[in-house]
Amino acid sequence: RGRGGDGDCEGGVGAFGRGGRGAWVGENGAGKSTLTGHIALGLARSKRRVLLAAWEVGAGLTLELLACLSLVWNRTEMMEGKINRENQIVLEERMHQISKRVRFMKNPFRRQRGEKPSNDRNLDLVQGEIADSGCDVFIADLWKRCLVDARPEAEEQALFRQQSMAEEMHVHNILVHQQRSKDIEQRDDKRPTREGMKGSS
Repeated sequence: RGRGGDGDCEGGVGAFGRGGRGAWVGENGAGKSTLTGHIALGLARSKRRVLLAAWEVGAGLTLELLACLSLVWNRTEMMEGKINRENQIVLEERMHQISKRVRFMKNPFRRQRGEKPSNDRNLDLVQGEIADSGCDVFIADLWKRCLVDARPEAEEQALFRQQSMAEEMHVHNILVHQQRSKDIEQRDDKRPTREGMKGSS
C-alpha cells in the first residue's frame, strides 16, 4: 500500500528481497523521486538499510524531501522558507532520524582519478559504495548518470553487470530511469519502452 505519513509503503517492503532488482520509468516531472522517497522511508521504518544514490536531485535536497514526506508537510512551503524556527528544528530532527537508516551516495563519476572514465570504472565505484554501506537495498536515481557510454549495447552490458552485482552481493537494486517525452508523445501506447529510456530529449 502507498499512503502519506508514517505508513508509507510499509505493506510492500517485503517485495524488496536481497539480490532482486527492478527498474522504474517515468517522464520528467512524473514524481519518480517522490515515489522512491516513499519506498526508502518504508524500508527504513522496517529497519532495512538503504543506500540512495540521489544523482539527479542531490543528497541534501533528497533528505529534506524524505523528511517532508515523513512529516506529511508541504515541501514547497519549506523551500520557500515558510516554516518557522520550531518546525525547522522538527525537520532537522526527522532528517537525522532518517539518516540512521538511509545513507546517500554522492555522484563521484566526474572526479579525476587518473584512469580513463568508462562504464566499468563507474560501476566499480558503485559496487565499492554498496559494499562499504552494508545496505540491503540500493536505489539509483537516475541510474543512467553512472554511464559514460550510453550506446544501446554498452548500456545493456552495464545493466547486466548491475543485475549480476545485485545477485552476488545479495542487495536489492532499484534503478530509476527517465523516459523521453517525445517518445511518449509520438505513441498511442504510453507505457514505457526500452527505447524510451534514453533521457528527456
